Amino acid sequence: MENKCPHCGKEMPKSAAFCMHCMRAREEKKIQLKPPKKSNKKVLILCACALAVALTAAALWIALGHKQEQAVNTVEPAVSSTAASAATTAPTTQKQTSSTKKKAKTTKEQTTKKDTTQATAAEQPPQNTPAQPATRAPATTAASTDVVIDGSALTDYPNTKTDSSYTIPYAVSSISSGAFHGNPYLRTLKFSKRTNVSCNWSNLFANLPNLETIYIYTGTSADTQGMQYFDGEIIYYYD
Repeated sequence: MENKCPHCGKEMPKSAAFCMHCMRAREEKKIQLKPPKKSNKKVLILCACALAVALTAAALWIALGHKQEQAVNTVEPAVSSTAASAATTAPTTQKQTSSTKKKAKTTKEQTTKKDTTQATAAEQPPQNTPAQPATRAPATTAASTDVVIDGSALTDYPNTKTDSSYTIPYAVSSISSGAFHGNPYLRTLKFSKRTNVSCNWSNLFANLPNLETIYIYTGTSADTQGMQYFDGEIIYYYD
């Protein structure tokens, strides 16, 4: 009797339980798998969790209610103590106010007495007071923008005078040295028809830094002597 594998048909030893070619058992046993038993562990775990949650919620509810009762009990004494403090403070404030009014009244009376005493002392004439010499007011001076003419001499043309043009009067026969004080506003100077005007011409024009134009008559001292020191524009004019 041939000893062949029932699966691949190749020969195999008699005592072999497995085929060396297809590696399968000579006789395969059918194993019946038993269905797994249903476990109740998950159900138990879920029940335990739900119970724990319920117990925790109950504990929190009880604790919250207890805290609210304590808060109410604390507020009531505080309100009563505040009311008592206010009742105690009111008489004290009234006392302080009345005391302040009394002090103010006393101070006012003292001030009134002091003013009355000073007024009485002021009304009484001073005794044995030496007479003091009368003080004279300082002499008045010309305004800072007024030209000073002393007789026939022009002595002061202030540097604060802001006129841009000035005509020397006919009565002026001399101009003092430095009379124009470096006036920066004067740009035009006019001489009247006077034959001779005594003046330090170089000094005159040095003290008028912005002088541009001079009006003069031909043949006068301003023409024959003064123009050699002037670098601006000379305009002659006649009768």
